[in-house]
Amino acid sequence: MAGALPDPRVTYTWLPLPVETRVGPNEHRIAAMQVIPSIPALVAQHAGATARARAAGHAYEAAVLEMLSDLKSTVAQVRYFQRAAATVDLNIGLATELAAAAAEGYGDDRGTLSDVNKARAQLAQLHYDRVRFDELLRAAVARLNAVLDRAPGADVPALDPWPAGPVPADVEPLYAIALKREPRLRETDAQMESDQAAVREARSQFFPDLELGVQYMANGPARMPGVVDSGDDSVGFSIGLRVPLWFGKHVSQVRAAEADLARRVELKRGQVNGLLARIEEALYRLRNAARLEALYEESLLPEASRAMADAEAWYREGVGGYTDFLEARGTFYQFGLARERAAADRVQAEAALERLVGLSLAAVGQASGQGEP
Repeated sequence: MAGALPDPRVTYTWLPLPVETRVGPNEHRIAAMQVIPSIPALVAQHAGATARARAAGHAYEAAVLEMLSDLKSTVAQVRYFQRAAATVDLNIGLATELAAAAAEGYGDDRGTLSDVNKARAQLAQLHYDRVRFDELLRAAVARLNAVLDRAPGADVPALDPWPAGPVPADVEPLYAIALKREPRLRETDAQMESDQAAVREARSQFFPDLELGVQYMANGPARMPGVVDSGDDSVGFSIGLRVPLWFGKHVSQVRAAEADLARRVELKRGQVNGLLARIEEALYRLRNAARLEALYEESLLPEASRAMADAEAWYREGVGGYTDFLEARGTFYQFGLARERAAADRVQAEAALERLVGLSLAAVGQASGQGEP
């Protein structure tokens, strides 16, 4: 549509009281008028529309990336609640055995009523956590199904771990790739081009527009005696110019367009600064989650499992106290949940970082020549 000529205007005039002329009365008139804007205006309109089309394409690309990032993050959340529920089930079994052991020890005068109450309180807390995680899992599954255009209650099977991508060693390559590829920045760039075209279009208002017209006049029979060319019709041509006389109005249009362009430039600067800050934050979250996941997986959780086994053995041998056994089981439970939370946080941080950069982390490593650290 942009850059095309305006539609021509056609008018018809009927004269109920014809004007008498030498060749007969004027009865009907048909006129057509075509406005031809200035060439700079047409070129600017076309350039602006082309830039807006590119901006729409970048907005679509950003929407796709945001959907993929949301999907990955939601999958990680669903898996966390699945794994958390499984961790609770495991600890419910352990706590049930502890409660039975506490009751048995109390009956054999090897324990106290306080030990029994503590064991039962832990078991009740675990049952509460199970209900809570079940409800959270249903809500997360409903959100995942919404992203996938499925019914809210559609079944989601147990999810495998999301393959861990490489952790970038340096943030500078991420900056460079994001500034080159991030679609929201590209959208703003295209909008800036559209604003520049709007400035040129506003300045083109100082050039006159051309108007071309043609008119056909139908005459009736002449009523004047002695006229030979009775009732001859006539054709006329017209040409006109739009005179840009009111300079104040056009100057204001130019200033308004320049102000829009200046606003867009400042918006781009803010977008760039915010993007770089969010990349730094997402990279920190990714590194921290990866460190925590490795810490729980390789050190804390195995140590908590061994501590729980030792506490149980010492309790049954009469060396250790029952409270130590309960605390060891509680620590094992908390570390198990923390390990699953760290794994989910890592996937979600990956999703956020990939959205900001516009590439998967594996592709980022290839693009920047980085290997996996």
